[in-house]
Formats: sequence, structure tokens, C-alpha cells
Amino acid sequence: MAESLWNALDDYLATQLLAGLGNASDYTTLVVTHVETAPIYDPQDWIKLYTVPFLIVATYTARSVISGHDGSATIKRDTEYGVTVVSVTEGTPAQAKQYAATMVHRVERLLSTITFAGVTADNGSLLRGRPRGANGRLFESSIEIWPRPSNSQPNLRYGVGITAFTVTGLNI
Repeated sequence: MAESLWNALDDYLATQLLAGLGNASDYTTLVVTHVETAPIYDPQDWIKLYTVPFLIVATYTARSVISGHDGSATIKRDTEYGVTVVSVTEGTPAQAKQYAATMVHRVERLLSTITFAGVTADNGSLLRGRPRGANGRLFESSIEIWPRPSNSQPNLRYGVGITAFTVTGLNI
């Protein structure tokens, strides 16, 4: 558990993604090597820190509304956390796009099977339900091709798959 529900969310997602897409999974290609919860978006650093494919869990935003109180000074808050899962692969531009699309598919497939019920913080704050997107969407995903520093392979690129959604919770 964690003091912050936000940190509990990051830890839970990292654990689920690594279990579902890493060495313990049934996948034999594009097996995730690492899930990072402290987002680093500089490809110059990626080459030094990680082996592809890897994932980044980025939770940068939270929106809260009042959800009542229990008579104490503490106000309960319904909170919606904005989550982005970034999948990083590499290859030629065509391969990088193909691999990123595959990873987006796998991430969305895994996320659609998990529930966040039972994820709690030390004070009893808890996550609820399943991932959901805006305007009736479940997820919003995109693919980008980024430069990958390489003197010996100038055509090598990062394929970056981006999957965004929200998760709700009750903060006490």
C-alpha cells in the first residue's frame, strides 16, 4: 500500500502491465522488459536506461469533486486520474510503427481485463471500476515515430504507442 492513492495507482498499473506483457506473459515477441513510473521522455536517456520494448506509466493529472464528509474535518473527494501508458519499441520506420501498433493493441487488451477495485491507500482511499476514456471512449491511442540516436544505424527509430484513459477513485 501507499500513503497516496496516486502512488498506489502507479504501482498497481506497473505490476499488472509487467505481469501481463513481460517475461511471465504468453508473448514470445515484443516482451516488455521494464515498466517505468517516473516518466522520462528523452530518447537520449532511453538508450542508456532501458532495453526495448519498455513501458512508461504517466499519471500527471487528477480532477476532484466533493463527495461528502463523515462529520469530521476531512472532506471526501471523488477523483478522476488521467493515465497514459507509453509503449516504446524500435526498428526501421515501418517496423517501429508496426511494433508500436502491436503494443497499443496489447496494452488496450490487458487494460480492458483489469479492474482497479481493491487498490487502496493507507488511509482507506480507494480506486473504483475500470479504465475509461472521455466522450464515451474506452481508450484514446496514438502512434508516433521518434528519432533513435544511433551512429551505426541511421534508419533506426523508436515506435511510440500512446494509450490514454482515466480511472476514478475516492480520496478520504
